Amino acid sequence: MVKQFSVRILSIFFLYLAGTAGIFAQDRGISFSGQRPGEPQPVLGKQYALFIAIDGYQHWPALRNPVSDARDIRDILVGDYYIDEVIELYDRDATKENIIRTFTSLQERLSVHDSLFVYFAGHGHLDSASGAGFWIPSDAGTDRFAQSNWLPNSQIRGYISRLKSIHVFLVSDACFAGDILDTSRSLPERIGSDYYRRSYSLVSRQVLTSGSIETVPDESEFAGALKMCLRKNTKPLIDPIEIYNEVRLSVAASTPLYGTLKQANHQDGATFLFFRRDGTSPAVVLSGAPAPERGAPAPVPETVKPEAMVRIPGGRFVMGSPGEESGRYDDERLVDMELDPFYMAPKPVTVGEFRKFTEATGYKTAAEIAGGGVILDGTRWRMAEDVSWDRPFFDQSEENPVVLVNWFDAAAYCNWKSERDGLTPAYYINGGTVVWNRGADGYRLPTEAEWEYACRAGTDTPFYTGKSISTDQANYDGNFPPEGDSKGLFRKKTTPAESFLPNQWGLYGMHGNIWEWCWDWYGPYPSISLVKRGYSGPPSGDRRVSRGGGWLSTGANLRSASRNYMEPSYRAADTGFRLVRSGQ
Repeated sequence: MVKQFSVRILSIFFLYLAGTAGIFAQDRGISFSGQRPGEPQPVLGKQYALFIAIDGYQHWPALRNPVSDARDIRDILVGDYYIDEVIELYDRDATKENIIRTFTSLQERLSVHDSLFVYFAGHGHLDSASGAGFWIPSDAGTDRFAQSNWLPNSQIRGYISRLKSIHVFLVSDACFAGDILDTSRSLPERIGSDYYRRSYSLVSRQVLTSGSIETVPDESEFAGALKMCLRKNTKPLIDPIEIYNEVRLSVAASTPLYGTLKQANHQDGATFLFFRRDGTSPAVVLSGAPAPERGAPAPVPETVKPEAMVRIPGGRFVMGSPGEESGRYDDERLVDMELDPFYMAPKPVTVGEFRKFTEATGYKTAAEIAGGGVILDGTRWRMAEDVSWDRPFFDQSEENPVVLVNWFDAAAYCNWKSERDGLTPAYYINGGTVVWNRGADGYRLPTEAEWEYACRAGTDTPFYTGKSISTDQANYDGNFPPEGDSKGLFRKKTTPAESFLPNQWGLYGMHGNIWEWCWDWYGPYPSISLVKRGYSGPPSGDRRVSRGGGWLSTGANLRSASRNYMEPSYRAADTGFRLVRSGQ
């Protein structure tokens, strides 16, 4: 399947370069009239954006604006430009270790055709004895000799220089940021189609800083100018040189610098590009129809509710549980979340639905390949070699939720169903690496925030049934009901997915029966007052989140706020998944 993002960007890119030159679909790709023989042809991969911003420090003075500035820039880019995946490290998540882990992960994930935008806002420091500049992570010490958890600019350069991506654009809004770059105030003699065609085919490592070897103010003129530049741009493309020229004229309190990353293999004339979303629709490109005239509005597809899915309205809610809630854990700290609308399946994926996948593809789950999964043996869990999704140790029907599938099995099912239904798969899967293409319209796993928001369905009680839940309302171990409730049944197996009444939004089985895999890596919630749309957990980890509680769970573990976490390779007789799709 052609990747929707890349095709759409290509159409914008070459429409911009070739004016009204025709664009026609061919059997094995897209040809572009107006291309000069012998010229390099740009290849577009994914567009990543990494935001690292810190207001609250453990030892350094607090700042007021970096996180809000980062989120504003994120919202502009996600709303107006093509961004495939956003990675965010804010406040206590922006430790030295997490920053290093993130860059190391990106070195493994990014391909040679991808582009990465990096934004850092927080404290910076210049060591006067050595002339070295540093980023100051949230856990950095203040002793200028120990330099505990300081991150040298030279180390940042090293991480970026070893990325496989063809383009990297680093924006640093911090004191003493200028020593990370080779400054350049020279511009090409002429910026036009030849410039963009050539420059986007070369390796770029560009840097824009809010100041040189100087302090910069907390209330950042620089960030405000950058936001204004990105907002008011109406051209299909904008590059760092154009951004620098706009920003430097709007900043008086410091001296913004533009240049290339020192010792990072930047090729002369190369450039990073942001692409606006108001270009030609990929449907026009793929249909073989002539491209619309420049400036003509692109066709806007009507949003259609996916068949057999429930529309979950966007909005804000309080995630987590209050301190007095019975059965809560410390990792359920209250945090305000803001979500876009999305669609959720009314029930988990069933045995019958999963069977269609395996029969169509020959797919074998981890339990089938690696020797079984975890089952209940009397009163304890144990690994059993002779079980799998269609052979659990209990009887099940085609309407029961599928279990004994791990996180990777769930992601593979999502992509298969997307392709079957003519949608762009949400995941790029390469062995044990799974990358979420946020611009895709295919099926995916819910984020942890989406899951809890949908489960609550507007309620703020421990369960969407209120302060208590019985085994007449959900499937769990009735020997251990919520505090103050009477004991009930212990069925010792799954029940059909629609066995109990749905919640207020029409979703079945959000409490009990099975734990449901979510997208997120497990980690602490962000330590800020409001988490805006797009949050999907920490950028990396070793365990994935599951939600909802299973047939073996205690009543307390069915609470809307209750969190579970397991290695993504884990497969058990009480764990399955349900699907969501992005959309308005």
